[in-house]
Amino acid sequence: MPTYLLYGKFTPEFWQTIRRDPEAAPALVRKMAERSGCLVEHFFFALEEFDFYAAVSGERPEDLTTVRNQLMADGAFRALHAEQLFTFAELFPGEQAIAEA
Repeated sequence: MPTYLLYGKFTPEFWQTIRRDPEAAPALVRKMAERSGCLVEHFFFALEEFDFYAAVSGERPEDLTTVRNQLMADGAFRALHAEQLFTFAELFPGEQAIAEA
């Protein structure tokens, strides 16, 4: 199942909502993900370049694209990015990690 790292910046207005209700941001991301048949596995607030990071998985990559587009249309984000994540086995099928001696 494809997993994406979804990350971005909230609008100043949405930050005001988050200050009143800290669950507002993860709840919004979960709601949009579930609408597209995806699952938010982890959600983290951040302090540097981006405001949050979330690991989102779904059956099809296009479902994850839909999540991103729906979130941007909601107006709570100034910027939103997604990067596909891979395990070692997904990147190198049939390979095994070389153990350090």
